[in-house]
Amino acid sequence: MTRDRGAILGGRLPDGRGGEIVSVRMPGTKLIWAPTLGHFQLFDLVRDPGEREDRWGDGAPAAPLAHLLSEWRAAAPVAPAAPAPPGFEERLRALGYVD
Repeated sequence: MTRDRGAILGGRLPDGRGGEIVSVRMPGTKLIWAPTLGHFQLFDLVRDPGEREDRWGDGAPAAPLAHLLSEWRAAAPVAPAAPAPPGFEERLRALGYVD
């Protein structure tokens, strides 16, 4: 995505819970979406550069950013599944999860 249209970033929550997070940042505004949690956060980066005041749901205009996220997700390739680390199946078997 070009600088004038914003930036879209993907990753995981810092503590690893909740799976993926995706954000779109435009000059002065940032929308964060955690799809597996069904959770959005919207920040006014001019008034709140520390991203402490979530403005999602307070009438702030999030629709254009949500639309950009939707377009990006639809066009993004599916990430390949990560292979299990060595010994993973044996550990599951020892715990009784695998026969």
